[in-house]
Amino acid sequence: MRAQLEAAIDENPEQPDAYLVLADWLQQQHDPRGELIILASRREFESQTKHEAALQKQIGPAAPRHGTWRWFHGFVQRVDTYFENADADWLRGFLNHPSLRHATALEFALWDDDQDDRQWLIDVISERPRPSCRELEIQSELSGPGYVPFGELDLGALWSALPRVTSLRVRSRHLRPGSLVSPTLQSLFLDGEVSHVDLRPLLAASAPSLRMLELTDVDPRFGEELATSPLAARLEKLKLPFVPLADQERLAQQMPYVTFHAEETGDRYEPAGE
Repeated sequence: MRAQLEAAIDENPEQPDAYLVLADWLQQQHDPRGELIILASRREFESQTKHEAALQKQIGPAAPRHGTWRWFHGFVQRVDTYFENADADWLRGFLNHPSLRHATALEFALWDDDQDDRQWLIDVISERPRPSCRELEIQSELSGPGYVPFGELDLGALWSALPRVTSLRVRSRHLRPGSLVSPTLQSLFLDGEVSHVDLRPLLAASAPSLRMLELTDVDPRFGEELATSPLAARLEKLKLPFVPLADQERLAQQMPYVTFHAEETGDRYEPAGE
């Protein structure tokens, strides 16, 4: 029964009615989260009561040391936090806490002075399906014109763990997108070196809902391949690394919505590998 009620929320996690149906069942099971959902639904634009805050503290996970989070009808809905590599165990417990069962947006950044390798973060996120999650962003607190992140991220496991993801933004020095099969993905931003060969699944309609694509470091051949692919007809926004002006003009004739990064932005990383 609970699985069916939770599946209804996964379909539309912004819709309050599905939470209220779950609340009725939880109250029958004497689960305090049912009361928390009811209190949140009644509050609307009013200030949070002390009782609601106490219930959140009682059944919620330990708050992140840095950043913010937002509740929605008895569950943590949006998370924006940064942490260090040493926080891996904490993050695993946090993400797998029942209060994050219907989190829709996860924004993470890593803070470390000498390393920016976040594959463990991808692995933690992918440990179980997160069917309510629509937005995922993985950035770095260390940023700026002179900063180049370290490490390589393989995103392959994310696609099955986030079956309804609509927006993905990831930053690392090297990125491997994996199979890139996602029927729901609408916006993809890969800020790092990625092989144009690894992006070819996109050209073969592995992400049929994709409308916005931004890349900071990919072989110019990808732009040429993209321009003649079915994906070009579906895109509404495209931003590619810097190429000579003549090439920009030619691609813009085929894809009027395309823009290009400044030359210094495109040169932050080594040329894209094969």
